[in-house]
Amino acid sequence: MKTYDYLIAFALMALPSCSAVAIGQNDASAPQGDVGVSPADAGTDSGDDGGADASTYVDTRDGRSYPVIQLGGKTWLARNLNFAITGSSYCYGDDTANCDKEGRLYAWSAAKTACPSGFHLPSDDEWKALEAAIGMASDQLNVEGYDAPRGTTEGTTLKAESGFAARMSGFRTGTTYDALNDRTYFWTSTTRGSDVWRRRIAAATPNVFRFTNPAASFAISVRCIAD
Repeated sequence: MKTYDYLIAFALMALPSCSAVAIGQNDASAPQGDVGVSPADAGTDSGDDGGADASTYVDTRDGRSYPVIQLGGKTWLARNLNFAITGSSYCYGDDTANCDKEGRLYAWSAAKTACPSGFHLPSDDEWKALEAAIGMASDQLNVEGYDAPRGTTEGTTLKAESGFAARMSGFRTGTTYDALNDRTYFWTSTTRGSDVWRRRIAAATPNVFRFTNPAASFAISVRCIAD
């Protein structure tokens, strides 16, 4: 074999090996593993609209993991907080299985600081920004009242379509639990006088209700938003 022919044959023999390496480096089917998101990382991906982009955050205080979702350019935990604060957080019906499924119910005193480092209890305005991102009209955002119609189907969106996954986790008042599987309530960090703004979402209605009540004696759910 002439030297020229030998060189061509050698080059052709080498091509499949080079191609295999290139494909392997960019193969989308290769295992990726689960990636934990630190509070700083979770907060830096701002998103660009009301769409969902889920990831995972691990609370280093107790090792519990939470789905993370991007909504309206903000990072939210996509599950109710379940960090134990003795004497100020409760499992519905005092059943720990409900904490695992529904998250904990927090007294206002604990809710204000319950979120992990890098996250905080969202304000009334941050809730309104979330609601606007999923379609609530601007003239509806400030509507208030426990039963006052507000928006259209944003409650339905938060229950299922957005990835926010609002569950009907009920509440605690005094030592009594109520409304599991019927409705849920979320604290905000915003007060009006001695009352606290909160949200209510019910299984039977498509809305998100916005109202204030005294904080005393109530324990309800907490969702955290990145700083």
